[in-house]
Amino acid sequence: MKGFPSRNYADPTRAGEAKRTLPSTQAGDWYAQAVLAAMRLRGKEPRWRSVIVLPDFPRHRELHGQTVASLSAAQIEVWWIDQSGHLHAP
Repeated sequence: MKGFPSRNYADPTRAGEAKRTLPSTQAGDWYAQAVLAAMRLRGKEPRWRSVIVLPDFPRHRELHGQTVASLSAAQIEVWWIDQSGHLHAP
């Protein structure tokens, strides 16, 4: 699982160095990758349950709000993990 992207690199050799990509943009890329993986799973195994689990951050909620109808139509669920580690499934 990935959390929300940071502004600086986690790699100790690049500590203090800012990433070129903004965290909000990177979060969108990660969201898109999760949606694609879930859609591919639905295509490959249509009887399986396809779930995306995301850390509960405003940017992820915003992206989900923009795609909720399409995800629902594709029978892809989104679950949330809050900062204390609790899972919230619909």
